[in-house]
Amino acid sequence: MNKKRIVGVTLVLLVATGMICAVHLSSGGATVEKEKEIVQSAAATTGSPRVVVETEEHDFGDLKHQEQVSHVFRVFNQGDAPLRLQRGPTTCKCTMSTLPEQDILPGQGAEIALTSKVIERRGFFSHSATIYTNDPRRPVLTFKIIGAIRETLAAKPNEVTLAGTLAGKVFDVLVFSQIWDEMKIVSVESQIDGLTWQELPPEPKSLQENSATAARRLRFVLPETLSEAEIHQTLVVKAAHPVQPEAVAEAAVELRGESRRDEVGLFGDKLYTGRIMRLGTLVRGQGARETLVLKFRGQDRPVQIKEICVKPDFVQVSVKPFQPDQPDNGLFRIEVVIPPETPACDFMGVRMGEVLIETDHPTRPTVKFQIEFSILSTPRA
Repeated sequence: MNKKRIVGVTLVLLVATGMICAVHLSSGGATVEKEKEIVQSAAATTGSPRVVVETEEHDFGDLKHQEQVSHVFRVFNQGDAPLRLQRGPTTCKCTMSTLPEQDILPGQGAEIALTSKVIERRGFFSHSATIYTNDPRRPVLTFKIIGAIRETLAAKPNEVTLAGTLAGKVFDVLVFSQIWDEMKIVSVESQIDGLTWQELPPEPKSLQENSATAARRLRFVLPETLSEAEIHQTLVVKAAHPVQPEAVAEAAVELRGESRRDEVGLFGDKLYTGRIMRLGTLVRGQGARETLVLKFRGQDRPVQIKEICVKPDFVQVSVKPFQPDQPDNGLFRIEVVIPPETPACDFMGVRMGEVLIETDHPTRPTVKFQIEFSILSTPRA
């Protein structure tokens, strides 16, 4: 009787980098040692790349606004299979100007150049680019270029918004450099006729806050004759280093303003900034009487006075239409009286008196001003 020969089938699957690398069929006579040799041989012919980089970050140090920078990174393949690189995403304004299109063979290298433009005005600069590889150990590479942005000349604030009456308005601007150790203001260009400015020493803390190595504080004054109700102008400040006066740098300041008249006006000879009526020092028995004019603007109906609150209560205040025959024109006469019999007192400084007028005005229901005075019991010697 013929014996059937049992044939052994050995299936060897080698999996490397996600692919079937070899399939081997053998008879029952194949030895285990032979199978090991086949596995080792297959592994040797199906190795993997190994990506190595010198560095993934380059620091440019000090940079300038709008400066274009570039750096070359080097990549090496220390594996035993070709290394493939593929472009990934980059940050804004960062581009990969060179990237090898062919695979990098084992033992060889390639260069990757990153180019970027400094769009930030100041502070920390950081742009990056991502590259994908077929190295299973490092499938993603991120190259980064960094630096600190230094400005030759800058202004703070670089936008100034003014409100209220524009004529005679005063505002300060700090002009500074993060590169120069000294600076000189050359000129200020403006389309505002009559604009004046003067140099003042900067506050020490402003240098530290802005990482400034040199600075000037400019005080601008709008002309008293300014008639525009609205302005939108650009002031251009030019400065230079004393050693290189021909190398002039510029800093721009956007100036905006809108002159809006208050709906309520208060006027009087003794009325000062902050709506303070200053009556000064009086002597007991002297007394005082002063008049203010109160004006409500933009009203199409008469304004009614509802209540008058006064502190101290011995001060007498009355509010009456300025022209009794025209009570709807929004004009009122305010009369403030300090009676002669008022005893000695002091309402100067933080203890000033106060007058609060309540009205039926839709947007300005109250009008307030302060009274500053003192009364001596006897005249000063």
